[in-house]
Amino acid sequence: MCATLTVRNGGTLFQMTLTGSNAAALASLLYEGSIFALPRKRDAALLAVEGERSLRVRAAEVESRNRRIVAAYAEGRSGHQIAASEAVSADTVYCVLHRAGITRRPREWYAAQNQQCRKGHPLDERNTRIERNGARRCRICARDRGRAWAPTKAGRT
Repeated sequence: MCATLTVRNGGTLFQMTLTGSNAAALASLLYEGSIFALPRKRDAALLAVEGERSLRVRAAEVESRNRRIVAAYAEGRSGHQIAASEAVSADTVYCVLHRAGITRRPREWYAAQNQQCRKGHPLDERNTRIERNGARRCRICARDRGRAWAPTKAGRT
């Protein structure tokens, strides 16, 4: 809420009405027992109002940046990528996300982004086996490991 200063001239007397979030600060600047002359009091009040306006502009910029961070994270970008594009630290990104109620993605989410295994086989629905711990395994690689292991097992017995 913006502080407003209303000055009414009743002859030689001035009546001032203060409203808003920093009315107490303005009242202390404009206190009748102060040594400032009335023009200085007006300048001080305008300076306080201008300071609050710049704070509101900065708060709006930060709120806009926070919305961009949350939106970029929802699109799938990592915290470090967002930090680089917004010119803030990764800690700031994760702090903003935490305040928005978003926790860091689990390791499985990043693994699910892989489209192929280490050997280049596609990790599609037919070729992917989900382990009990949630890990995704390539069926072709598992078959090849089994075929390589079977002769060694047969030789031991």
